[in-house]
Amino acid sequence: MPCWLRCMWHRSPNFFTVTQSAAMKNIPEPREISPDSPCIGHCTTVLGDDVCRNCLRTFEEITDWVLMDEAQRRSVNQRIADLHSQRNK
Repeated sequence: MPCWLRCMWHRSPNFFTVTQSAAMKNIPEPREISPDSPCIGHCTTVLGDDVCRNCLRTFEEITDWVLMDEAQRRSVNQRIADLHSQRNK
């Protein structure tokens, strides 16, 4: 049991139960998917990668980014967010 939970247990057993159950659920807050570029300026596609190791976009997505509309950009960013959530499981 983490120290801060032990401290709360000594103060209030009911608080411990609520805090522990909320912490154990580990539910991420829903976030709106932005149409902004995920580029951080260190593209690995120039090294021959098909997918950039930093922003996780394909070479085609990177080169077509300026031609994409907002919905297409959000779709790419949703795919990237899904990849991140799969890696964190």
